[in-house]
Parts: sequence; structure tokens; C-alpha cells
Amino acid sequence: ALERLAIYGPVPCGSEFAPRCPPGSPAGTPVDAFPVGACHGDYSLPGEVGRNLAQSLAGSRLYAVMEQGTLPVPLPGEPKANVGVALLVPPSPPGQTLTVSQALLFSDKGVVALRGSCGPWHPEWLAGSVETSFLLPPP
Repeated sequence: ALERLAIYGPVPCGSEFAPRCPPGSPAGTPVDAFPVGACHGDYSLPGEVGRNLAQSLAGSRLYAVMEQGTLPVPLPGEPKANVGVALLVPPSPPGQTLTVSQALLFSDKGVVALRGSCGPWHPEWLAGSVETSFLLPPP
């Protein structure tokens, strides 16, 4: 269901942490891609987003929803518009209190990106350092 809401942006293909180039296309060719970043930026191509989001978000629970201004450091191809953020927390391994956190970013046009932490971080870390207001506060 989220794939229908995905917003794709043009991103040069072929370099490290960039989308794959279509067969026969040289590196640097713009391709429509959906940003999915964790430790480094990465992208899903049309037709992959639904499966990739389902795998990434499997078992996650909603932690909070906030309204947020312009992202301080958008990934290439990520809209620079105001966004809302749904902070998600996947199931924690036994004995671990903090886990890898995820943020599903959206605008009035749809879902613009999935960001993840690069290790065990508290979910608010993904919201960035800009002023936010909670639409659904954390527990």
C-alpha cells in the first residue's frame, strides 16, 4: 500500500550509494528513485519500493508522529518541502532497550523517504535538530 504513495525523485545513477543504472545507461543518468537511507544513502527503484518497505518495516511499531520543517540534510532526490515524520521502532532483540530506529518521511504529496539509524539510537535522533511539534507524542 505504501508503494502507491511513494514519491520518486531524479537521482544520478551508478556511483557509490546511488541507484543502479538501467541496462545500457551510463553512470550519471538521472533515474527515478525513492530514498532509503541508514548509515549511507541508498535508493529503491520503482517496482522495488513496496517489497523493500515491507521488509524494512516488518514488525515495527509506531513510536510517534511529528510535524517537521524542511529537512536539514536531504538525500539527493529527496524533496526539500516541509515533511511529517512517523518514527517507527522495530522489535528489539532480547535484553536490548534501544534498537535501530526508522523514520518514514512524508509530505502532502506522499511518502518521500525512509531513513534508519546506523545502530542503536533513540527514535528522536532521526528527527534531526530542527524544531518539531508532535501530532502523536511518544509514549
